[in-house]
Amino acid sequence: MRTYTRLTTRERYLIWTWRYETKPALSYAVIAKRLNRAKSTIFNEVHKNRMRPDVSLNKLPYNPEFADFNAEKKRRQKKLGTYKVNAKQLRKIKKLQVERHMSIPMIAHHNGIELAPATLYKYLRRGFAALSEYKLRKYRKKAKRFKPTAVQQAAITARSIEYRPVRATKRQHFGHWEMDCIDSRSGVKAALLVLVERLTRFTVVYKVSDKSSSQIVGALRKFKQRYKSAIKTITTDRGSEFTNTNVMFFLESNNIGVYYAHPYSPEEKGTIERINRDIRQYFPRKTSFANVTPTEVRYAVNLINGYPRQTLQWDTPNYRFNQAISRNEKKSAVNYVSKQVNLHA
Repeated sequence: MRTYTRLTTRERYLIWTWRYETKPALSYAVIAKRLNRAKSTIFNEVHKNRMRPDVSLNKLPYNPEFADFNAEKKRRQKKLGTYKVNAKQLRKIKKLQVERHMSIPMIAHHNGIELAPATLYKYLRRGFAALSEYKLRKYRKKAKRFKPTAVQQAAITARSIEYRPVRATKRQHFGHWEMDCIDSRSGVKAALLVLVERLTRFTVVYKVSDKSSSQIVGALRKFKQRYKSAIKTITTDRGSEFTNTNVMFFLESNNIGVYYAHPYSPEEKGTIERINRDIRQYFPRKTSFANVTPTEVRYAVNLINGYPRQTLQWDTPNYRFNQAISRNEKKSAVNYVSKQVNLHA
């Protein structure tokens, strides 16, 4: 078996001396013989290090200092490419993928992993054991649907999404939510009512026995009691469960603005459509929510709210939501003190 040792700094200086300083210059064959190296080794060493596109488009004289620096740089890069994952990281990667259904970018940015997403994708392609159950998400391009021009109900038209505050549309303020329902398999009435805060991506889910107005209003009443001042507006679709007057009346009587997306326009509430995919990781299609307990729903939602999100600079929705709540409480306290001062002034 042939062995190969890299050229040393001393050998590079000798190549430069014999090739450029000695008169007449020695040939590559003579230099190779003196250094006990192959002629091709000397030739490649000189010519590869004469190309400096960062300095000039023309070939430059061989420089032993640059050649030595270049060789060391390549050696370090090759070493980085052979990074090994330790046993602790293996266990954590498998747990995050199997139990919490995290995507590869989420795993890469999780505390204790410290790997680039590209590295994990490379391991996935090579059949990495810890990612053996990972399924790449497939995104299909949706064809544009024809939007009907039928006259809408006056109440819905007056609350169309184009009238939603700009600060809500641009995610400039906290407290603006999106709402949707995830259905059971065909023939089962039970469903999940999903609400997502647009700025923090914080998710709240309630199980309802059916999509009647009484069930939807009951879930929204719990939502209002739990989050109170953190709700300013809700954007949803034009499904019959959301457009009935009972739901409208409940929301607006509690000072919650409701806005409806246009028909066949899921992109107008893209945040919740994305979160619904995460929920489906735990409750696949054809699931009967009649057989799912509220405890199971809470468990899945807690995990989803613990996902690090790229849109949040890899913070979690839980963290961002709690931050926003704290800011709201401080602001409310300041406003209360100001009012008291004005009353006694």
